[in-house]
Amino acid sequence: MITCSGRGPWAAALALTAALLSLVLAHPAAARPPHPPEAAMSGAGPSAAAAEPVAVTGMIGTYNIYGNVGHRGDAGTWIEEEAERLHAIAPPGGWFSLALQEVCHNQGAALAAATGMHGTFYDTGVTCANGERYGNVILTRSAPLRTHTYTFPTQTGREEKRGAVCAVFPAILGEVVTCSVHLESGSEEVRAAQAAELMAWQPGGRPFEDYAAALIGGDLNAEPHHATVTPLYQAAEEADGPRDAWRHATHDDGRKLDYLFTTGTSSNTHWRTTATTAVATPHSDHLIYASRLDCTLCLV
Repeated sequence: MITCSGRGPWAAALALTAALLSLVLAHPAAARPPHPPEAAMSGAGPSAAAAEPVAVTGMIGTYNIYGNVGHRGDAGTWIEEEAERLHAIAPPGGWFSLALQEVCHNQGAALAAATGMHGTFYDTGVTCANGERYGNVILTRSAPLRTHTYTFPTQTGREEKRGAVCAVFPAILGEVVTCSVHLESGSEEVRAAQAAELMAWQPGGRPFEDYAAALIGGDLNAEPHHATVTPLYQAAEEADGPRDAWRHATHDDGRKLDYLFTTGTSSNTHWRTTATTAVATPHSDHLIYASRLDCTLCLV
């Protein structure tokens, strides 16, 4: 057995070790600051595995307001009534995006003011009965980083053009884009082409599936079983469930013509189908169609 006698070089080494240990215990090193959130989420450092997911929910809606045909451009008391109805659907304070179609410019501005939201208008090239520009709007509670508009390459040749307007927001896992779209009503062939063009579009030079979440709401003028909506069902998830099991009509004649789709890189993004609703209003032939989106780490 080899033993340490306590004399000679072994004793000196042990004495030096003890002295150093006493210094460390007497003067501990300053505690390291925690990893910043971005480092934790990127997987850097030991805290990444223990990071708790941040679940953020937001209400997303779409509503064809019948602005010219039903109201001839009027933006009177019915706007305040719709604002109250929207506040009941999505109480102030949370994340909210609302796609509007058939909007006269003054109506979009009035509804934005009444709801305290930011509005971005897409001009379809025609005017309402009162001379206001006519088109689509995307309303959002937060100011967007940037906006994009798109006119479909395929049109019927009429003066009114169909297209989309989108707003982009920062998110923890990238960026979120939310859009309002209105497809052709008269020609099924043109409408189907527009749906395919929409899904091939790259707002801001990025395809929809490259965003943390892409939220597409609008009046597609087609029912779920029609070929028009096939490209969207193939690439995205609809708020009311599978195309053969939808529950909420969005037009007052019992048809489903309005949709909410989501796609993107965030695998934890999904609609809360129990919070999907269609709310009737006396001010339009369409219902307000809305759903709650659970979007882990992709809404801020």
